[in-house]
Amino acid sequence: GINAEYMVYLDRFLSSNPHVLLTSLNIHRLLITAVLLAIKFRDDAYYSNAYYASIGGISNQEMNKLELVFLEMIGFNLFVKLSEYDNYKGRLLSYVRAQSTIEGIKANAATTKNELLKAADTSKVGVVTKAASRTATKGSRRILSHMEIDDTEEYSSIESPGLSRNSSVSSQDSVVSTMA
Repeated sequence: GINAEYMVYLDRFLSSNPHVLLTSLNIHRLLITAVLLAIKFRDDAYYSNAYYASIGGISNQEMNKLELVFLEMIGFNLFVKLSEYDNYKGRLLSYVRAQSTIEGIKANAATTKNELLKAADTSKVGVVTKAASRTATKGSRRILSHMEIDDTEEYSSIESPGLSRNSSVSSQDSVVSTMA
């Protein structure tokens, strides 16, 4: 199950100390302290403060001090009503579900985008290769240059020696048929 007590403790800490700003330098300290207090309050058997200090990347002495200061700042109020717990747990679950949905949408969009790009690359290579081989067969020394991808798939034909533009043709069928 989800242990939402630490969220309640963090909220109590921040609510009772509005002058404290969360930063990248203190968030891990506050979080590990809130988790430590939640575990100690809830469980009869738990690891030592030194163990949690090592997880949080701080010294045992600092962990002991943080525990005491945190408790003082929330008025030693560790009891969480069931309704309060359910509220925080629900908010946490909603957030996790929303993040999962967002990540799922991003993953699906990335997959679709990659599939579309692969398909576009495959079709471009096929069209350009076919057209270039027909050009080479006729001995006209032309090179096709792909200009942009859209519904009309515009291509332009470029002569090799001077690399000057000759013409612009719309639709891949026209490009292929003009080369035949």
